[in-house]
Amino acid sequence: MSNYLNYLRDGNFKPEMNFLFIFIFWISALSVKKQMKEFKISSKFQVQTFLNKDMMKRITVLTLLSSLSDLPLCQSTCSSRFSFYLHNCILTSSSQLKCFGWGSVGKLGYGDTSNRGYNVTQMGDYLPFVNVDSNVQSIHVGVWHNCVHLSPSFDVKCWGPGNLGQLGYGDYQDRGDEASEMGSYLPSINFGSGVFVSEMSTGGAHNLILTDSGQIKAWGYNNGGQLGYGVTNNRGGGANQMGNYLPFVQLGSGRTVVSLRNQGDSSCVILDDLSVKCWGDNDLGQLGQGNNSDIGKAPNQMSDYLPPINFPSGVVVSSLGTGWDHAGMISSTGSLFTWGYNNLGQLGLGHTSHIGDGGSEMGEYLQSVNVGSGRSVVQLQGGSGHSCVILDNFNVKCFGIVWSGRLGYGDGSHRGDAVNEMGDYLPYVNLGNGLTAQSLHIGGSHSCVVLNDNSFKCFGLNSSGQLGIGNTDAQGNQANEMGDYLGPINLGTGVEIELCFDYFPTLSPSFNPTTPSPSLTPTFDPTFDPTFDPTFDPTFNPTFDPSYDPTFDPTYDPTFIPTFDPTFSPTFSPTQNELPVCDNPIPDQSFEVNVLFTYEIPNNTFSDPLGQVITLSAQLSNGDSLPSCFLFNDVENILFGIPTEEEVFSINITATDTKGGEVSDSFILTIMNHSSSENNNWIIMGGIIGGFLAAICFGFFIYKKGRFDGRRAERGKRSQVSPSTTI
Repeated sequence: MSNYLNYLRDGNFKPEMNFLFIFIFWISALSVKKQMKEFKISSKFQVQTFLNKDMMKRITVLTLLSSLSDLPLCQSTCSSRFSFYLHNCILTSSSQLKCFGWGSVGKLGYGDTSNRGYNVTQMGDYLPFVNVDSNVQSIHVGVWHNCVHLSPSFDVKCWGPGNLGQLGYGDYQDRGDEASEMGSYLPSINFGSGVFVSEMSTGGAHNLILTDSGQIKAWGYNNGGQLGYGVTNNRGGGANQMGNYLPFVQLGSGRTVVSLRNQGDSSCVILDDLSVKCWGDNDLGQLGQGNNSDIGKAPNQMSDYLPPINFPSGVVVSSLGTGWDHAGMISSTGSLFTWGYNNLGQLGLGHTSHIGDGGSEMGEYLQSVNVGSGRSVVQLQGGSGHSCVILDNFNVKCFGIVWSGRLGYGDGSHRGDAVNEMGDYLPYVNLGNGLTAQSLHIGGSHSCVVLNDNSFKCFGLNSSGQLGIGNTDAQGNQANEMGDYLGPINLGTGVEIELCFDYFPTLSPSFNPTTPSPSLTPTFDPTFDPTFDPTFDPTFNPTFDPSYDPTFDPTYDPTFIPTFDPTFSPTFSPTQNELPVCDNPIPDQSFEVNVLFTYEIPNNTFSDPLGQVITLSAQLSNGDSLPSCFLFNDVENILFGIPTEEEVFSINITATDTKGGEVSDSFILTIMNHSSSENNNWIIMGGIIGGFLAAICFGFFIYKKGRFDGRRAERGKRSQVSPSTTI
């Protein structure tokens, strides 16, 4: 079989070879129960799909990968990503969605901007399904927006902020934050005539689709060339940018795409010759080219000009996993190779040097990640500064930045940034007695796992309710928070998660199915929700007067030794709260039209006399919400956006302590057109413009990372903000 693989890698795959590969495909398909979910469509379209040679080629390559690997086929077929930043959207077995966490700009799709998940009355049956007016085949959560791949139409719909064209509707409108924007009001995206979407991927603010012909199209934010069109213009928000106007991304003569994954501002694909190509932002080596030059933003950088990533000789690609600014490849033998940003060990190599941004780092120099004696990797997914893997025994290990408990080890130690931290030194994440992982869904600073009992557990940062546990307490950074202490997320009565692959397919399919005399009166109303865990010890004396008003928030840690000497003289003069103080007024700021700006509220602006945690919020001084082109990150206290016209805003920043005490400060934010100031005195303006550009470059550098972790480490030493409120 290895000879066929070498033949394939040499680019000699031809349609007339399909008889061999079709045989491999169908034999493998007999033992894979859920891999053909994407073909649950009309018989007419099935015939069209299987007659498509490019599609047959892609399916056959995926099947061949599985045939040559000791690993299950899951890596290439599980395309949903439930988490990316501060919110989650869960695909249920009924092909519906539920979303919770950070709800700004309508990213949850409920017609408002409210966070959900921080109160018990927001989860379970209280949490509605997101209305997309169709069955959902896969969900793709980005930093700011979401996209769904629908069934049976194979259409795509997106919602959330539209300021960068990431929704693909030919305008810059936000969707999902007001009534009459979801459901049938939310249109399908136009990709052009004859284009059928088979898979997609969403990143920071850009998207990729893979068509049935093995080609890709891209739209959204394009600052680093992540769309791959040789320019830096955003696409999707203007007229004549979508549909037939949206070209295919060129990845090489005769090449088609098998699988795709997005980083924050970069894109990666596996091609039909089993090579890997990445393009877009590359300041940290995340493209794996041995330099830090962006690719895809200028002519002659894509197609045959773009070389594939150089892996060690003999390594055969099986699947990809990505984080914000780092990526990894799982080989056919289950070895893991990682590259990109590595400030605190998220590559799992025992050091903090970035990989892929310099010479002598890729190819034969690239080391595999040690995940333990005799263990191999099934799935990799990364967040903002951390990574998690599922191993071949279906246990989970995580490494990188530990802040807010995102690694799930109940302590404050980073892992993977020093020797003797990986391999057998790295423990399994305790997910509960008898529980193993089915799939990973990693957010910016939190981690989620679908488990073998069809439950969903999350740990890490919880500032916006993204853990779905009814509060905002971080989980995983202290003892007694993981394992059986960490409860599954309540999605509602009878709601089950869609398992996107089956790790244990039937290895002995029936060759003698239905008897020669099948039933001529089949069941027209079969049970679609059978009981898989029936009670073998039923109650013979049931309660005849059951409670109809059960407790939805019971005490999980009742007191077994009550107080026998309670206080009969309570304090009548308890400590009074002291309001936060504005120590240093915020200076006025000026930024340019149509340029991304970021402004971090200085750490020394506010303080609390009692040492309480302070949370900041932003609005206009007249009480109105910020305009849609502005966003305020209340985790990192950063105001950012891309203003579209000249205007002067009065911004009010409010500091609130844990007891509700507040203090505010306002500053003037001026948005100006750079050209209007050209006649000013150059001697005076030289210094101002120099400082302004330095601030813009520094702010833009912070935004492109998407994580802010390095800067927060220093802030954590001098700030009174607890780790549970930081990214």
